[in-house]
Amino acid sequence: MIKDKKVIGIIPARSGSVRLEDKNFREFADGMNVTELCAKKCSESKYIDFTYVVLNFKTCKGAIKLHNQGLRNIDNVAAVTRTNDDPEWFIMDVAQDVAKSFFVRKDDVTKSVLFDHNTIVVIMQVDHPNFNRIDEAIEQFVESEQSELMCVRSNGIKNGAIRIVDIEFLLNGRMSHTGYAFTDDTEDIHFLKDFEEEQKEYERRKHEKP
Repeated sequence: MIKDKKVIGIIPARSGSVRLEDKNFREFADGMNVTELCAKKCSESKYIDFTYVVLNFKTCKGAIKLHNQGLRNIDNVAAVTRTNDDPEWFIMDVAQDVAKSFFVRKDDVTKSVLFDHNTIVVIMQVDHPNFNRIDEAIEQFVESEQSELMCVRSNGIKNGAIRIVDIEFLLNGRMSHTGYAFTDDTEDIHFLKDFEEEQKEYERRKHEKP
């Protein structure tokens, strides 16, 4: 929670990568794949109250071991099947599905509410394993008073490591009118070479002096 706003994390993780088979579920570092690593970072965030890891139908057979990692406030959502192969559409559609599933409107008497009108949704993309600025991005989003935060590289090209949206923005159609650009040059994974380079970078950062 930050400034009385509830913060929910959503991690869409699907199989079916063409360029690097099952890149989201092959072991990356410290006994974890990149999906588990992303969940761990959300678990360690000082603002994220709860995180959902959303798997498509091909990846729901024990592909991730979240509860075995001792992570805080993490759970899996039932399988989501999408016919659209565009990764960005899959990510935003999944986020909207989860929000609609757990959103409770003002006139609902249910006490245990995860999503309400004062919720921020943090959408993580797992193939950026060296992105470590979740809390900084949340702080900037809240300070900006915008409806959406998009991650971009220094050259202005969309990065995709993190996307933060206001719940009303997400529920009402995803068209952004007031967006905030969060700059980060973390690399993402497309091919085996990228995967191996990011493993090296992860180890380098882990042994870097604070």
